[in-house]
This record gives sequence, structure tokens and C-alpha cells, in this order.
Amino acid sequence: RETEGGDDAPRLRPVDALIEVLRGGESRACEAAIEELVRHGDAAVPALTAALEDPDADVRVDARKALQRIQQG
Repeated sequence: RETEGGDDAPRLRPVDALIEVLRGGESRACEAAIEELVRHGDAAVPALTAALEDPDADVRVDARKALQRIQQG
């Protein structure tokens, strides 16, 4: 899947890979992953919803942030 803007736009990493970045815990990487998950939009919602049950509180917080940003449009 590509971002809007045609063939020159950067490709988004797969949702599952971005969820794993959230589990990595590095602040800048997590924020970048959140932004990329938001660009995935509705396609990221099932994985983010599942991440709300993650044992790591930071992952749950990041998943909630991404879901809120997706809902806000």
C-alpha cells in the first residue's frame, strides 16, 4: 500500500511490523510508527485494537494514541 501522492510517495511498512516497533519501546521509533499507523487508517484498527490488550502498558498507550488519531481523521 502506498501513501497518497502517486508512485513517488514512500511505501508504508506493514501494520504488524509497526506494532512490533511499538513493542520495541524506543520513543522516536514508536512515535514514527504511530504516525505511520495513522496513515494506514482503518486498515490498522484491528491490530491496534488487539494491541490494547498487550501486557506492556506503553504499547497500550501508543495503540490508544494511534486509534484516537485515526478516529479524529
